[in-house]
Amino acid sequence: MAETSNPSPARRRRATMSDVAERAGVSRTSVSLILNNHETRIAPETQRRVRQIAEELGFRPSRAALQLRTQQSQVISFIGDEIASGPFAGGLIAGAQAAAALQSHALMVMNSGIPGDITAVDPTILEDRQADGNVYATVMTRRVVLPPSASESPTVLLNCFSESDALAQILPDDRNGERTATRCALDHGHRRIGLIMGELGTQPASDRLEGYAEALAEADVEYDEHLVWHGDWNGNTGYDAAIHMLQLPHPPTAFICGNDRIALGVYEAVRNLSLRIPDDISVIGYDDQREITQFMHPPLTTVRLPYEEMGRVAVNSLLAGDEIGTVYVACDLIERASVSSPRGGGGPVTH
Repeated sequence: MAETSNPSPARRRRATMSDVAERAGVSRTSVSLILNNHETRIAPETQRRVRQIAEELGFRPSRAALQLRTQQSQVISFIGDEIASGPFAGGLIAGAQAAAALQSHALMVMNSGIPGDITAVDPTILEDRQADGNVYATVMTRRVVLPPSASESPTVLLNCFSESDALAQILPDDRNGERTATRCALDHGHRRIGLIMGELGTQPASDRLEGYAEALAEADVEYDEHLVWHGDWNGNTGYDAAIHMLQLPHPPTAFICGNDRIALGVYEAVRNLSLRIPDDISVIGYDDQREITQFMHPPLTTVRLPYEEMGRVAVNSLLAGDEIGTVYVACDLIERASVSSPRGGGGPVTH
């Protein structure tokens, strides 16, 4: 049985500007204006309340955030590891660019070209451009080691995380995304649910395995290690896993796949065994990678990775000065036509 892992990197939780705004019942912009002593028409009573709440929570505007607000370059550096080749980089960049444009900033995009390494960009390029702040992004959710310059200017991590507890980190909520996918199969009456994932050592696989196991436990359905398969993130993994599991003495009636490419391999295996989706086997993917799912029949039910929203949140956090804490962005289930109740029924599972 594979080990599960905690999806939340261990870190100390500090108060953010958003915490102060929520407690005071005002916007983050109002909090920023008040705590940075800008002239404002905000009522004195409200200003006193905001300052008191900030003191109670131990929140202080960071020096890096103040630096960001006083610089005039109006440029944000976006440094990624696989921007030129990664299938999801476009969504991250599009969201970041849209958020930057709304606040009169340009996005300067740079590519290290090395998976997982965001330190390979020439530091003199960053210095010459004098960007107001940096967004470091990876295509695969992973831990990163930051360059020393990250502590010298406002920095937000996008789809990656570090040991530091002093940076904003924007991550997909993969654990709850997989829990939602598993609950979908459970709600249709499935009890034997196969999970086909990429390498367990990766953060997405670990988080999604945990969400899958949690959903089964919540529904009082036993976790069966024979129904969990780890390979790579490509279609051949889905094909091999489905062929193997569907020939077990007690085969699964549904598959939860680590991504849409794996689901595509499952589709091919099901067809080769003269079975039908969803009549005989239900399939749920992950990513909602449209260049794949648009050609799948029946249309694939899948979990959408919110890359554009994550890009927007990263830039908004950078410009608002929310430099501390982790934000998990929800991964929504996109229901199409690849899931139905298993043959023989079984009834929905109550949570």
